[in-house]
Amino acid sequence: MRKTILALPLLLAACASPFEICVANANRDLRVIDRLIAEARGNIQRGYGFRTRETYDTELQPCGEQNGQTIYCETPVVTSEQVPVAIDMAAEKAKLESLLETRARKQAEATATVAACRQQHPEG
Repeated sequence: MRKTILALPLLLAACASPFEICVANANRDLRVIDRLIAEARGNIQRGYGFRTRETYDTELQPCGEQNGQTIYCETPVVTSEQVPVAIDMAAEKAKLESLLETRARKQAEATATVAACRQQHPEG
């Protein structure tokens, strides 16, 4: 399942035109920054943040058969959960301001790059 999810962007890229790929690459940083801005705004609004905690365990799963009997093997299982954590509100607000400034700068860069994409791939 995880391999399928990881391969999905490659499959979608195979269907995209060169212009669409160029534009997507130009906007990649903006997408990351937008996600971080949304996270920071959510943290400030809630008053706390989240971190991911992973727990590791094993479970018995069928892994074969011998003499008509099912053989069970211990299989590792990783569980992820979001755990609330305290945040420094002043630092979170400063981080948000910095992200907003960075976004404005990256937006200007992306706009210029998209214009170059249009020139490079006029067929769209």
